[in-house]
Amino acid sequence: MFLSSCDKYEFIDKNTRFNKRTGEVEILQNDGKWKTRLYIIREKERIQEEKERIIEEKRLIEELRILERDSKLKKLLWGSNEEYSDREIIYRSGNYVSSVGSRFSFKIKNYSDYEIEMFIYNNKYSSIKDSTLLFSVRDTLLLDIDSPKGKPGSVDSYSISRRRPLDDEYISWDLGIFGIKSKK
Repeated sequence: MFLSSCDKYEFIDKNTRFNKRTGEVEILQNDGKWKTRLYIIREKERIQEEKERIIEEKRLIEELRILERDSKLKKLLWGSNEEYSDREIIYRSGNYVSSVGSRFSFKIKNYSDYEIEMFIYNNKYSSIKDSTLLFSVRDTLLLDIDSPKGKPGSVDSYSISRRRPLDDEYISWDLGIFGIKSKK
């Protein structure tokens, strides 16, 4: 009679065993293979590193898209009402969002072949008494590269921060509208 015994493993439970020769704990995988804990940990770390590499790669690609878009921006001509027949960007209206707030909302109609991508809004606060320039504020509104706003033929509302003038102040303003040629 021949008796054989396996002295290589000591089973901890049905899915875990101790390898007596290597001194490592092994775990049974779904595919029926045994893998050491160290191997499983390293595999998880490798997968996490690969996920992080992919996320970084996507971030860099998005950054390049934005840089490419920004390098093609052109300042667009605009008017303040429909009478500007030679202007394809019309500033329709503007007002404060609330009676006490500092958000200024404005509406733009885009008749051009350009996608609006950026606004630069310059505000000059002057004294009503003697027209002395008190201070100026510049605000930039950059649209998300994939935003549905600003497309040719659209009428869209935008909002920026703009401090309400005090009782002894008035505002003069300038709006720069920038866009890129539409791909359509």
